[in-house]
Amino acid sequence: MASKLFCLTLSVPLLCAVIALCGLNLEFLDILLCKVPHSHYILSFCGKSKNVVFTLTEPSLPEYSEMNQYDLCMLKTKDEEQKKLAGFTQHGFNEFASEKVGLMREVPDVRHTACMDKDYSDVLPIASIIMCFYNEAWSTLLRSIHSILKQTPENLLKEIILIDDNSSLEHLGKALEDYITQNFSKVKLIRSKERLGLIRARMEGAKYATGEVLVFLDSHIEAGNTWLEPLLDRIAANRKTVVVPVVDTIEAETFTYRRADIMRGGFTWSLLHNWETLPLDVAKEVEKEANPFPSPTMPGGLFAMDRSYFYELGEYDSLMDIWGGENMEISFRIWQCGGTLEIVPCSRVGHVFRQFRPYASPTGEDTATRNAARVAEVWLDEYKKHFYDLRPSAHTMDYGDVSARLALRKKLNCKSFRWYLENIHPEQLVPGEPAKVPGAYAHRKEMKKDIIVEQGKVCNFFLKNQ
Repeated sequence: MASKLFCLTLSVPLLCAVIALCGLNLEFLDILLCKVPHSHYILSFCGKSKNVVFTLTEPSLPEYSEMNQYDLCMLKTKDEEQKKLAGFTQHGFNEFASEKVGLMREVPDVRHTACMDKDYSDVLPIASIIMCFYNEAWSTLLRSIHSILKQTPENLLKEIILIDDNSSLEHLGKALEDYITQNFSKVKLIRSKERLGLIRARMEGAKYATGEVLVFLDSHIEAGNTWLEPLLDRIAANRKTVVVPVVDTIEAETFTYRRADIMRGGFTWSLLHNWETLPLDVAKEVEKEANPFPSPTMPGGLFAMDRSYFYELGEYDSLMDIWGGENMEISFRIWQCGGTLEIVPCSRVGHVFRQFRPYASPTGEDTATRNAARVAEVWLDEYKKHFYDLRPSAHTMDYGDVSARLALRKKLNCKSFRWYLENIHPEQLVPGEPAKVPGAYAHRKEMKKDIIVEQGKVCNFFLKNQ
């Protein structure tokens, strides 16, 4: 008697039921599973008896709509108001809205039109993505992973290495392990038994990486279309080029996706990163061709770097604690020690900018100032006095032993900070010195801090007083 023809459409979690129904052997199951890494894929199944044909199709997601994002944020009950407040308190963003967005969505393609016609090398290095997290929200963490897998060619992605920095939230325990096991084949979860902080956690993640390029990403991002190829192409051309995508804004309140203006990284003398307008000649070229351009500094949350060069250049400063200053340190080190730092306009990644940092150092120490003092002592030479003028508390702070980093600087034959100011960032205004070029950056904001005179609920002043 002829075998009965059957066709089914099912999600990957129901795969085991199909296996049982059709009597497929476990060896074939193993082969099949390695081809089905994403839970959002739909499995179309047709066959006769054991002559089985499997095809994999990805259903289209709803087109991004800013109005839909605002609708998702509408609070309808007191219970929803409490959920939103609890999420903000825990994470510094609207977790309630993030959960309603879901684990996958389309984001708008906001690239320059010139990016659509760019060709990249046929031989690109393979990337390991390192993502560290501490008490991250379930929705933002998993949406980050799904976004990367959806927007990244499989042949260019070696692995995603998740470093759990000793999180305490329940959903990041067994539930996360089970989700990763059931849905991802290229994701490795590494758990730290103690709090490392972002800096040492990234160093730990790099130890597990086997790809040719390290891509460091925060745990609340969404990758744009063709985001990885432009980064890898620059590294393939010069392994000492460190590259940064354009960081678009995912609003903490509404989770709307906002296109960022093309700017470059700078710094204040208190050693904080800031964004600066491009020099006119660079701006004209970028507006026309959307080509990569040099940046004096980077924000630090998202960048890619040749793995062997990462180690040659000295990784991170392992005696920095938790967070803060590491982006300035690696930016100065790249330039002063013979590398190049670029922003790549055709690579765009959305990032949730928290309204506040929901955690601090476990010891209560001001690690950002301590870390910045280490940067000043190792890399700023005679210009470190300007840092201490703006952060006088650093004068008496124990910033630890910097002898190993000074030895690294000598070993790498790094240039002086004066060279950096004259050749890489001549627009930076030095206190007490005349501007070297027209349009020098004074960074007046750091000279005076805003004072909060009252805290409370925000209302619409204009509507209230009409």
